[in-house]
Amino acid sequence: MQQLPTILPPPPLPDGSEAPPRTAEKHANLVRFQSELEFVQCLAHPQYLHELFIQGYLSKPSFLNYLRYLEYWRSPEYVKFIIYPTCLVYLTLLQTELFRSRLNDLGFINELIRVGTKHHETWRVEKPPSAEGPTKPDPGQSNDHHGGDEDDGDDNDGEENNTGRGENVAKGRRKGQGHARGRSSLGGGTGTSPA
Repeated sequence: MQQLPTILPPPPLPDGSEAPPRTAEKHANLVRFQSELEFVQCLAHPQYLHELFIQGYLSKPSFLNYLRYLEYWRSPEYVKFIIYPTCLVYLTLLQTELFRSRLNDLGFINELIRVGTKHHETWRVEKPPSAEGPTKPDPGQSNDHHGGDEDDGDDNDGEENNTGRGENVAKGRRKGQGHARGRSSLGGGTGTSPA
C-alpha cells in the first residue's frame, strides 16, 4: 500500500524550478512542529480534554511536564500558526488541579462546549456603542467626581426623568446615570432631544 506524505514538499523556487529536498533534520523538525501544533490545537475541544482525563494522561507527571513545555506556543513566532486560540486558554487551565479534576464531570464538559459555542456564535457580532467602552463626557459635565458637596445624584426624588440628556446634565447628574442607562438619543425616549 502506498504511504501518503505527511509533510508537504518544499514549495518551488521563485524561478519555477523544483526546490532541493529537505535534509533529514529539517524534515524531522517539520514533523515535530506539525505534530505539536496539531496536539496543542486539539486541546481547544472539551471532549478531547475529557478523553485525556478518562485515559489517565492528566494524572501522569510526564504528561503535565509536556503541557508545561507546550507553553512556547504563546510566543509571537509560534502563536501566529494557531487557528483555535481557545487551546491556549485550556492549556493554562490544564495546569491547575481543580480544572483537571472537573474534566471527569460530563455536565462540566457540556457547559464548556455550550460557552465555547456561544462565544463563537457572537464574537464577530458588532457590539452596541454603549458596550464598547466609556462614553466621552458632555462639554458641560464636570469630570471631578470626588470633590464638592455632592449627594447621590438623584435630583428627582424617585421620579423617572425621560426629558432627555441635556436636562440631566443641567441638573448635575454624574456620568453613567440618566442617559447612559438604556436611553437612546436616536429615539425611543418620551421627551425631546437636546438641540
